[in-house]
Amino acid sequence: MMERIVSEVTFRDGLRMFLNKFMYKNVDHIDLLAVLTRVHDGSTNGGRLDGQNFTLVDVIETWIYQQGFPLLNVRRRSDGKVSVTQEIYRVRSHHVPGHEPSGVQWKIPIFLRDPQTLKPIVRWLVENSTAVLDLRADMVLDREGRSFVRVLYDTESYLDIIARLHADVNCLPVGARTRLMDDSFTLAEIGNLSYAHALNISVYLRKETAYPPVKMLNAHLDFLVSRLTTHNSFSKFQSFIIMILEPLFDHFQRNPMLEGTKIHEEWVNHSFSTPTPMIS
Repeated sequence: MMERIVSEVTFRDGLRMFLNKFMYKNVDHIDLLAVLTRVHDGSTNGGRLDGQNFTLVDVIETWIYQQGFPLLNVRRRSDGKVSVTQEIYRVRSHHVPGHEPSGVQWKIPIFLRDPQTLKPIVRWLVENSTAVLDLRADMVLDREGRSFVRVLYDTESYLDIIARLHADVNCLPVGARTRLMDDSFTLAEIGNLSYAHALNISVYLRKETAYPPVKMLNAHLDFLVSRLTTHNSFSKFQSFIIMILEPLFDHFQRNPMLEGTKIHEEWVNHSFSTPTPMIS
């Protein structure tokens, strides 16, 4: 994330200066931040912090001196834009009644594309604020899937994302699709999101051609299968998952993965290793 804030060139130059200056010396993160700040402030390339009333050190210290990481809440507005707020990522059931929720907040860079030019831009979500963004070009936050956050959308946004994925799988890059699968199932597992949204999103995988989003589904199926095995309707769940996986079996058998990955065995062994017989 730091590299994306200061730019690849500035980060590389700063790291080189840091290693040369402090070779064989004891250092800590303050020394690294001081060097990066010096290189960033002297750069003519511009930067993600231009026009802001805080420094690189201010940003990074919100990440290294606080526990946890952010959950971004995305809500659709009537004008088509979205409002984004933050809270600490936590399991809903772990909140103790009578205790105030954690007030931990971060300075969060939100990396987007300009709606007109599609060039990379950044918008900042700072403590106790709301960011209003135009996501019509990107559809989702963190399109490249590289920020250290979880993202929770409202129902309208989930339905729009699902519809677009069904129309064109490649409307989002692989990283964003993988991130969407991981976030939706993780948030459902801890009680922040209905499983209806997570499972509805997963149906688009019937048209998927990249392996990472499929592998992410498989990782979360372990959790679901372990809890649904004894449920009276488990066979319906199996049928639902098989409906998703059938075209994927065909695709990856026709287009084998490198290094001989046995995808079909991985899915069967990890997703359906239960006493309940498979539905055929």
